Amino acid sequence: MRRSIYRLSIAVSVALVATADCSRDDAGPTELRPLPQSPDRDAAMAPIQFTVGPLTISGIDMSFPGGRWHFREATLSGPVSGDLTGTAEVTLNANLDALPGSGPEFGTMSISTTDGGEWHGSITGDFQVGDGTIQLFGHAVLQSPANAAAKVSCIETTPTSETLACTGTLIVGHD
Repeated sequence: MRRSIYRLSIAVSVALVATADCSRDDAGPTELRPLPQSPDRDAAMAPIQFTVGPLTISGIDMSFPGGRWHFREATLSGPVSGDLTGTAEVTLNANLDALPGSGPEFGTMSISTTDGGEWHGSITGDFQVGDGTIQLFGHAVLQSPANAAAKVSCIETTPTSETLACTGTLIVGHD
């Protein structure tokens, strides 16, 4: 069975290569060319900075398999200030190597702005341990219904602050 699947995949690959149009206008090496730029491209991107927190935790599920620390659905909320203002809801999950520990984190972030806007997206990164405390270093991509996105790096200002300083790029008019 495996040999016939292997033979079939080779036959399909050979057929695709044989039927592909590989003709070229020149005999030189392939040249990489930049995509055409819109004259308004730079106007559609701008720096963005905001602070989330201090965050308060309202729930968390924890387990300790094999001495590691796993937490799920750590629900946090707090104020947002800076280029975005309002309130944030953050849900984090992590697989850390100990208590306290280092390891990857993943979750969601939603920001409700004071002007009625909504930003929703994901946050990924890692917790790093130092002096018996852990500190979050992450990246978030937030989308708004107004055809805008914020791609930011978020760093917990100190290991015990529960406050994220986020800086990055605001993209307006993206698809």
